[in-house]
Amino acid sequence: MNVSDIFKDAFKFPASNWKRFLILGIIVLVSTLLSVFGSHFGVSYIFLIMLPVYVLTFLYRGYLLRVIKVSINEGNELPAFNKWIQIFIDGLKVFLVNIIYLIIPVIVLMVGIFLTFDLSSGKFQFANLSPVVIIVLLIGVLLYALFMFFYEIGLANMAYHGKLEAALNLSEIREILGKIGWKKYLMVFVILLLITVVLYIIGYFSGSIPLIGVIVIGILISPYIELIVARSIGLIYRESL
Repeated sequence: MNVSDIFKDAFKFPASNWKRFLILGIIVLVSTLLSVFGSHFGVSYIFLIMLPVYVLTFLYRGYLLRVIKVSINEGNELPAFNKWIQIFIDGLKVFLVNIIYLIIPVIVLMVGIFLTFDLSSGKFQFANLSPVVIIVLLIGVLLYALFMFFYEIGLANMAYHGKLEAALNLSEIREILGKIGWKKYLMVFVILLLITVVLYIIGYFSGSIPLIGVIVIGILISPYIELIVARSIGLIYRESL
């Protein structure tokens, strides 16, 4: 498939089964609402609120991994919601892989943000950043983009082989990228990044509408974006087989 065919397919894919799309949207919405309401409770209640949030998040991430697998295996419809324990375990694997890939960029970004803290005022100062802070933050952003570049294909490799270590096998991932074509994958990666930014900006403005905005983002925009990404990554990974 060429790049345009990948995105034509990916944009249509979420509508392949509206019932399953709405189930995914409800999972995201409930998780979002619990997170929002949880921030208004005391520390003693935060665990009770965040526990179901994490459970729903793992189910959400596990389902997206299943979407990648279905896409690799030439499926043309959103996968069924069954074997919930397996979906949860897959979501936990995705969470662990995410931490492993992003821990270095996040640490660098946290150092950059920490350097903006003004001890005299007790506040973060972002208005007049020093060259050192700007460089640290830029390095953090570049590292984040670089690690995400390999992370997405790593997830696809894990979905295909069914093993967590497949997501971390960088030599195998480089070989896969060589088969796909580095330039082709970079093009898909950049387009996905732009699509994500544009759709989330739309979501941000719709979020200004009380309650309705949250529902629109949770049920429609967020799952739609994630399904486009998962489908595209699955299709581009298929090129290496």
